[in-house]
Amino acid sequence: MPGESQQAVDRSDALTAMGCAQIASSDRRAAGVLPPVLTAAQAYWNQRDVLASGRERIQGLKNAVGRSVDLGAAEWMQLLAYTLEFAPDLILELGRGYGNSTCVFTEAANRLGAERCRVLSVCLSNDWHERTVTRVREVVPGAWFAPLEALQANILDVELRIRKELAAARRVLIFWDAHGYDVAECILGRFLPLIADRPHVVLVHDMSDARYSSKEYGGQGLWKGHYSDDGPRHYVHIGHIVTLFEEVIPLVDFASRNDLALHSAAHVAGRGVFHLRERDRNVNSLLELATAGGQAAIVAQEYLEAGEPETAIAALEHAREARPLMPVAQYLLGCAELQRGQPQDALGHLRRAVELARHSADAHNALGVALHATGDDAGAEAAFMRALKLDATHADAGSNLAELREAHGRVASERTAVAEACVDQ
Repeated sequence: MPGESQQAVDRSDALTAMGCAQIASSDRRAAGVLPPVLTAAQAYWNQRDVLASGRERIQGLKNAVGRSVDLGAAEWMQLLAYTLEFAPDLILELGRGYGNSTCVFTEAANRLGAERCRVLSVCLSNDWHERTVTRVREVVPGAWFAPLEALQANILDVELRIRKELAAARRVLIFWDAHGYDVAECILGRFLPLIADRPHVVLVHDMSDARYSSKEYGGQGLWKGHYSDDGPRHYVHIGHIVTLFEEVIPLVDFASRNDLALHSAAHVAGRGVFHLRERDRNVNSLLELATAGGQAAIVAQEYLEAGEPETAIAALEHAREARPLMPVAQYLLGCAELQRGQPQDALGHLRRAVELARHSADAHNALGVALHATGDDAGAEAAFMRALKLDATHADAGSNLAELREAHGRVASERTAVAEACVDQ
């Protein structure tokens, strides 16, 4: 998720809060020109009290829309938290369907203040007006709709109106949930240059992180370049992005041309890029919220950082029961058992993690640590080398491999160990 970007007119930050891509300008951030990127995990943690206190309203809105298949509880929580943390004055929703994200953004605008934040929603579908609005009115007062303007229109037909709104805004959040190359060209080529000189973020729906999902074809065959509602669900994997939709091509192309890195909310949660700022006063409430919002990995990572593996395990067990094939939960459970001094218990979780996420260098490195702790140094060496094969810059795997070889009388520098790992496999 991007933050305060100040770039040339052909550059922009973008994020997919729901799954895959967060585009950040790595070169200028490294040079200190741009502020640090705001992540989904940071936003969720910072807004946890707001999310906890607003659970009944959020659940009521979610039930009113009645389309959890389009936007799950985890995404509702994550999207609301990020919007509140970013605090835009204009939210541009491009595609809304039945209105899950419309409700999230309108709720956020109300919490930020209707006089400070507006929502402009554009979609071809009329499902929001014909089906959802009446049901939402049973949950919220009429004034709740004040920040929202929901247009039924082709985005390209109202492009001039949208451009005018973007030019006048000071801080912009764009939610990209409309498909096709023409829409992608409009967003990347004509909308983003208008806001490149001010704080902005683009959230891209319908993309997932390949590191935390199956890489098998599943009998579905090859992706043919586009998706139709009545056709088979052929997914395409590009880098660590998984999607059904063709806009991934111009999105990745745009990121490559502008030297922008792609990150995912799932990966941010798994690696824990933020630190515990304060001890939460109500652990049980926080764990309930994590389970309800599907964000147990974020909460668990916080408690691992704080040296509380038992609390982390309590959160992760809920996540594992709900989604037994979630690799990040298996990985963090293994890390928690290692932190507890139980490497034998960690092995099962970490072996499952590398089975589910074969391209995760973190998981292979952690497996190596557990194997070494249980006396299997040959297996540990192979795991560390696999981690380095996947990520030659993985500092922990490099140092672990060097230390392991030194312990066996095969002294080698960390750099040499990395080089060997990259050549040997």
